[in-house]
Amino acid sequence: MTITPLTRKQKYFYYTCINGIVDVSTMCRLAFLKSVPKQMTEIIIKDLTSVNTAKFADYNLQCGSSLKQVNNNYSLKNTITSIDNFTPSNEIEECVKEIYLFILKLHYRKPFSFYQERIELYSEEDYVVKFWANVFESFFGSNEHLFLHWGDTQAKACKNNGLSMKLDMRIMIMKNGKHVVEGGTCEYAKNPVRSKYFRDRLKLVLASKAYINNVIENSPYLAEEDIKNIKIPLIQIMGFEAQLSTISVKEKGIYAVEDLLKFSFPTSKKQIRQGGINNIIKALSLIQHLIHELEELLEEGKVDREGGKMTSISNETSHKKNKAKDWIDEVVCPANTDNSEEDGDKEDED
Repeated sequence: MTITPLTRKQKYFYYTCINGIVDVSTMCRLAFLKSVPKQMTEIIIKDLTSVNTAKFADYNLQCGSSLKQVNNNYSLKNTITSIDNFTPSNEIEECVKEIYLFILKLHYRKPFSFYQERIELYSEEDYVVKFWANVFESFFGSNEHLFLHWGDTQAKACKNNGLSMKLDMRIMIMKNGKHVVEGGTCEYAKNPVRSKYFRDRLKLVLASKAYINNVIENSPYLAEEDIKNIKIPLIQIMGFEAQLSTISVKEKGIYAVEDLLKFSFPTSKKQIRQGGINNIIKALSLIQHLIHELEELLEEGKVDREGGKMTSISNETSHKKNKAKDWIDEVVCPANTDNSEEDGDKEDED
């Protein structure tokens, strides 16, 4: 007898399971580990996770320490002046400074943006246009090798893998002005609601699996150990809250999703003081690090660097064919992944 998934949460677990995807950030998915000896549990978790220990450059500025002094409008204005007087030494520092000032000036000039009565009026697009789009465009927009594609667009990689879904924001890797592959993806929502959370997360995870297939297709000479280093960042934003995760390949047909960082758009001076802006920059820095690693893998896999053709000619043997494409795995998806059904504020029942 076939069991039909009912809730968004059940659909999420069902379709990740049949796609060989283990979401190690969802503890209920790993409930079976409770019956496993602790030492074995640690080995399993270590094998499934790999990115949490990644070392990357955090592009927060030294002058950002002044953010800890924001207590009232007077100190907020002084902090704006201090950061405004900072002279960036490179393009990335200029981008980070721009984000600092955008958020600080929003609190100083438009504090009403964070009044509860105003927030209750916001739509999904309000959160994108008024807050998040400026942050992402400021950080990535000046990079000629990346293109942020906004507004419910369909990636060719998704279409080629049988996914009809459209995504709110795609991070496209470019070369010489042309699109190469998808480097990451993002979904936005108005409110942190369980049904919408699992619906969007399923879209992000399945799309990212399709992206991995696309990367392998575009890098036919990737070695197996390099394929296991493919990591696609996926960002989920609900209101002012955000979460950065990745999907990576563990073995043929086996993938792991892990949460790396939670961050929020600061809605109060206290959140600014407690590192809200710094966490946004840290998350953006990690996304850039992951995309840069992906770009390097793409270049690595375009050329046969193992050689061996001359030896096979002299020995009259067949040249060993590359098996990277053996790692491409079918994406199994629900028929209505991207339907027009509105989730609103309705919660699924567990």
